[in-house]
Amino acid sequence: MLRRMLVLPVLALALIGCSSNTKLVNSWAAPAGTSTTSKDEKLIMVFALAKEEQNRMAMEDTMVKELQNSGFAAITSYSKLGKDYDPRDKEPEDVKLEVGQHANHALILALIEQQNNVEYVEGETIYVPRVSHSGRFAQVYGGMYDVVHEPGYYNKETTYEVISNLYQLAPEPLIWSATTDTVNPESMREAVEGIAHTVAKQLQNDLH
Repeated sequence: MLRRMLVLPVLALALIGCSSNTKLVNSWAAPAGTSTTSKDEKLIMVFALAKEEQNRMAMEDTMVKELQNSGFAAITSYSKLGKDYDPRDKEPEDVKLEVGQHANHALILALIEQQNNVEYVEGETIYVPRVSHSGRFAQVYGGMYDVVHEPGYYNKETTYEVISNLYQLAPEPLIWSATTDTVNPESMREAVEGIAHTVAKQLQNDLH
């Protein structure tokens, strides 16, 4: 499971759009008894598989903050393993050993799909009555209209689908997973904050 997760596409977090919306698509938790630690015993190391170093650090920092606000103990991977550490360049067993020196769980976030949809919205012609005040007592004469034409336009919608998987290291089963969609984020920061908040809250609900 850990090997498959590490080869997922990286988080493309240079996200520009019109309005932001992050929502939970689905979540899954392993049956009771699969996890060998309670919530209070979990120490989670966060990995954001981002191409750019600053994006990785921003995602990990924000995710750790949200996890801590939700009652989990969490640390960033870069603070313990270095800014150049990339688990995709290593064997899963080596990653487990290195992560295990600092934490007993690993939360890995990765972009799994980016959808770009363009919809053409047709224009319309509106006839607005023109009011004449030339008559007696501001009498209105009908039959006169101003024509207002609103041109058509293209509405572009970009959706980023991110998967977040939580593994315990000993033994290694996947114990929790969630998928989120973020639509047209206005900035990288807004996308990161929306994803982190949604993931942390759902993790808190599922592993209470």
